[in-house]
Amino acid sequence: IIEEDHIPVMQVGQKYFITASDLETWKSTHGEARFERCLQQLDRWLTEDFRRTAEPVEDFGDGDDA
Repeated sequence: IIEEDHIPVMQVGQKYFITASDLETWKSTHGEARFERCLQQLDRWLTEDFRRTAEPVEDFGDGDDA
């Protein structure tokens, strides 16, 4: 959605941000339903990224197998 609607983003370090004014402009021209789909898309990306970067928990060898 961000790419399709050409919503401007700012890069700070390795992260991308949408300014509040750009978000409000986009919301007023594309409606709340599209905004909700955008949030769902972002949530999906974050979940996928979290799963990809998650590492197994270390076994501390305390003998507790439960």
